[in-house]
Amino acid sequence: MALLMGLDVGTTAVKCIIVNDRLEVVASHESEYPLSTPQREWVEQDPEDWWNALRTSVRGVLGKLCDGATGQIVAIGLSSQGGALAPLDDLGQPIRPAISWLDHRSKPQAERLTEEFGIDFFYRRSGWSLRAGLPLTSLAWLRENEPENFRRAARFITTADYIAYRLTGRYVIDKSSACISILYNLLKRDWDEELLAIAGISRSRLSDLTNPMQEIGPLSCKAAGELGLRAGLPVYAGGHDQFCVALGAGVINPGEVLLSTGTAWVLVCAVENLTFDHKNYLAIEEHVVPGLWGILSSIPAGGVSMRWLKNFIGEQDYEAIDRDAEAISPGSNGLFFFPHLAGAGVPHWEGSHFGTIMGLRLGHARGHVSRALMEGVGYEVRWALECFRALGASPTVLKMLGGGTRSSVWPRIIADITGLQLEIPDVTDAGALGAAIAAGLGSGVLTSLQCLTDPGRHVLRIEPVRPVSDTYSRLFGLYKAIFKELSKVYKELEGINS
Repeated sequence: MALLMGLDVGTTAVKCIIVNDRLEVVASHESEYPLSTPQREWVEQDPEDWWNALRTSVRGVLGKLCDGATGQIVAIGLSSQGGALAPLDDLGQPIRPAISWLDHRSKPQAERLTEEFGIDFFYRRSGWSLRAGLPLTSLAWLRENEPENFRRAARFITTADYIAYRLTGRYVIDKSSACISILYNLLKRDWDEELLAIAGISRSRLSDLTNPMQEIGPLSCKAAGELGLRAGLPVYAGGHDQFCVALGAGVINPGEVLLSTGTAWVLVCAVENLTFDHKNYLAIEEHVVPGLWGILSSIPAGGVSMRWLKNFIGEQDYEAIDRDAEAISPGSNGLFFFPHLAGAGVPHWEGSHFGTIMGLRLGHARGHVSRALMEGVGYEVRWALECFRALGASPTVLKMLGGGTRSSVWPRIIADITGLQLEIPDVTDAGALGAAIAAGLGSGVLTSLQCLTDPGRHVLRIEPVRPVSDTYSRLFGLYKAIFKELSKVYKELEGINS
């Protein structure tokens, strides 16, 4: 039986899985690495940590296979975090730590360039509005603050092409991962010369572009020796991790929406046509599935807000919070929770917003607060879906993955607030699975995406309850109205505290 390896090099860990040609997980392993914060608003990583964790994960997963099964691995696929920037010298060695997409040091450069060129200049080319932490602004910061490192760098690469280089010796990046660099032109599907000129680099300092599911190259003898694999194994491009997660979860048809519920909650809507959003500036990227695009929105503290609540009330487990919330009627007896503990993300773009509880009275208990928090995140999900619809998308089903699915209450609330059928696929490590699927399709082990819609795949489905959805529709209108008034207060506070 042919086996496929999927590698997902995320923000803080590498996940490696082995699946067979029926996409059954044979073995998996995860290895973590740190984020470094040497100064305020700086977030960095050592690219060598990415490789060391990958090596640990691969050797860990191989140790779980039966004798002889390693020889059945026929292809490797890649998924990776987007937006990190690693300058390398002409020998392929890192010159300095990689600047993470979580980094905010280049905020002045982002603001200056946006003021000079306008937000549409960058958005209509790259599908991203200019922001700190992404490669174009990080390059601007490097050129101004570390000119010697900027001049010395032979290559500026991301996590995706660094791992491709360590595996194959070739500098190649898939177009899905290139999108988030703000150096890539969505319409031309190539590096953008005007954006490169603003960054102060030529395309010779970037990696070659390839499509997802295309072969990057054979596994080098050096990499094979470090990993314990056979040299010459074909390595295939996957994509930006959010889209590999979408592929692994089966979000492969127009109108399907991935709701990924981690520390942040991220929504990815699959669409057929490239449509720019000049109102809310939702990010747009190429999907890893040929012929599809993806619109992205995010709730920065969607998941971590629940962790904050657990710690705040001194609760030991989430099941108790679920029980408390389940006993409360929809609407939480007039209580609203605005879950902006890390600022209000897309489509608001308001980093100065705060978490807020509105309508608190003596009769409220902790169960009201717990349910109101779940509902507040649900209202933000619905708000994002409205933005998708304004772009001509027609969301039909939500496929929910991650920590939020472990709640016995939250998925039901999301279904009722959005009015959409919610599906929870029986999938773990969806990013690594998406990478394995990309390798399977590229190598021909998998012949079509039909395997992702196989009726045999276990999916939990939750249908919205219409009377409850109607109640939530009225409350959502109030939520939006209160948010707009709160925005004025937040701005006043920002002025006072600045």
